[in-house]
Amino acid sequence: MKSRVQARGWTPPRRASVVALGALGFLAPVAAAGQALPPASELDQLQAEAEAAPLFGDTDPLVLEFFVDLEYLKDERPEEEELAAMVRFRWPEGRWADSRAEIRTRGIFRRESRNCSFPPLRLDLPRGAMEGTVFHGQDKLKLVFPCREGRSQFQALVLKEYLAYRMLNLVTPASYRVRLVELTVHDTAGDSDPVSGYGFLIESDEAMAARNRAVMSEWEEFAPDGMDVEQATLVSLFQFMIGNTDWSPVYFHNAKLIRDDQGRYLTIAFDFDFSGIVDAPYATPDPGIGIRTVRERSYRGFCWADADYEGLSRRFTELRPEFEGLWRDMGLLEEGDRNRGLDYLELFYRIVEEPASYRRQVVERCRRATYR
Repeated sequence: MKSRVQARGWTPPRRASVVALGALGFLAPVAAAGQALPPASELDQLQAEAEAAPLFGDTDPLVLEFFVDLEYLKDERPEEEELAAMVRFRWPEGRWADSRAEIRTRGIFRRESRNCSFPPLRLDLPRGAMEGTVFHGQDKLKLVFPCREGRSQFQALVLKEYLAYRMLNLVTPASYRVRLVELTVHDTAGDSDPVSGYGFLIESDEAMAARNRAVMSEWEEFAPDGMDVEQATLVSLFQFMIGNTDWSPVYFHNAKLIRDDQGRYLTIAFDFDFSGIVDAPYATPDPGIGIRTVRERSYRGFCWADADYEGLSRRFTELRPEFEGLWRDMGLLEEGDRNRGLDYLELFYRIVEEPASYRRQVVERCRRATYR
């Protein structure tokens, strides 16, 4: 019997090549630093160092203070300019330490002042000065913080997105680790009151790739036939679970690619604030997808002849207690928010655990792999 893809007259090759990608009309890879894999011995060392990073070895909130020109940061939102800052944090034995750092804003939607009063940030630490601290081995780290100050609703959104990252960590190691922080930002100019709240730091590209014995692989666009089938399908089902359609592994919208020492191209997902499980008030789906709100689900994975949908459904079913445990144990979220997240997961499992529904809403909804 022909597979769904074969019936459409196209059978995906098992491995990517520049020739195959070019034949489909996709661009060859752009030149990028770090494209070549290091020797195995160096990969071993990089992997061990990344896995042992103390910043991501604990789930307790890390207490941090930033000292920076807060008003300038919020008003000008520099994307290229790095502002001098000081970071205060605790050493493992409990004493406080200060370190110079640089901070700039980042992102697209949340960096716009009309969307968020407080922009997402990138923290640039002096790596050599971090030895022996919780930031040992860290350099550039993204920070997600409440989009609007003084509103409990926006604090809840950050905590829910943090849980989405933690859920993906349970699904696959090819994902960004995160660390919850209790942050206070002080204005060095003295023009603004301190801003406080919970946010989270995101593992760097280089560390995430190193843990997976891989390097970042930068392309302008990437054909679906070149992706590792298991990882790409797994990520697609995860995105379906959390109700996220705001991503594209072809054009690298909220997705990146790594190439590991087995030659596999692995899809890496990030940025989940437009997902249904987060349910941000500003989040709306692309009207072309055919859903009205982000709380509705639409499977966006591609069709592959050898995708193991049955195995994936079992895998997600086995992880259900751990997913639900993350939500139940998030005491910083109000009970209503926790229950709303758990109810949303329950709707997913009604689909996954009912074969006819799973086949109709996932397996038969895959997108043709030659999609551009």
